[in-house]
Amino acid sequence: MLFGSHLKQLTTSLFLFDALGLGLFTIVGIEIGLRYHLGPGVCVALGTITACFGGVIRDVLLNKVPLIFQKEIYALACVLGGSGYILLLQFPLNTNISKIICILLIFFIRVIAVRYKLALPRTSLKH
Repeated sequence: MLFGSHLKQLTTSLFLFDALGLGLFTIVGIEIGLRYHLGPGVCVALGTITACFGGVIRDVLLNKVPLIFQKEIYALACVLGGSGYILLLQFPLNTNISKIICILLIFFIRVIAVRYKLALPRTSLKH
């Protein structure tokens, strides 16, 4: 609303930081769930919600339709990366390495999806 014209100049940088933040906040949400001994599915859901809600707030403040409500691959990247993190925790690998791998996985899923215009299929609801 206030800085709309200036934000257009920074679109690529903002997108890359958004994709990186998506991965970071997914892992943060999963870690909180694991700290409270929640199940893996709940932890992945918690990480996905944590990551996506920040984007919803950003888009609402910019007076845009949130990406999560469009057909872009946004939450799916969080689910895939978060599931990868849960799987990597089963192996004798340093936890920080697992976190970095999954943050980068989410980042690259998001970047590749936007770069190649990959999207989820639309469903039609008929009464």
